[in-house]
Amino acid sequence: MPWKLPDSGYQKLNFDAVFVKENNYMGIGLILFNDASQCGGAQSIHGIAQAEALATLAAIKWAKAEAVENLHLECDCLNIVKAINDSIGSVIWTNNNVIQDCRTLLGSFTSWRFTFVYRKSNEVANSLSRRARNSKLDEFWATTFPGWLKSLIRDRTQR
Repeated sequence: MPWKLPDSGYQKLNFDAVFVKENNYMGIGLILFNDASQCGGAQSIHGIAQAEALATLAAIKWAKAEAVENLHLECDCLNIVKAINDSIGSVIWTNNNVIQDCRTLLGSFTSWRFTFVYRKSNEVANSLSRRARNSKLDEFWATTFPGWLKSLIRDRTQR
């Protein structure tokens, strides 16, 4: 299923996390789009630990900081989507506090939805998370994007 624009009045925040078991390195990638196909920014964050749950929390905090009112979150980790939407038992117990923090923060949005997408539909966020993991750097782009990221964004929005 190809990536789609958010519904009218929503902003869509795609995110992903990657993790290397051998050294516990992780990377988180976040990218925000409005319903007019404009990119509101991108982040690439490196770190260690519960990658997908922390990526969810980082995405929600960023949306809050950007004053998003109607939020549509998409990620490619079905267990996290299930845990946020209805069943905290979908994740290992060490993620429960992070999931609870996510649920609490989501209550401050006017409207929110959280859906699962296959990795192919989440390729920009996945590329950002791999970049963070490999470079071990945190990066943020608000309006001016590097060429490689512009290309990924252009390819996504022209489908």
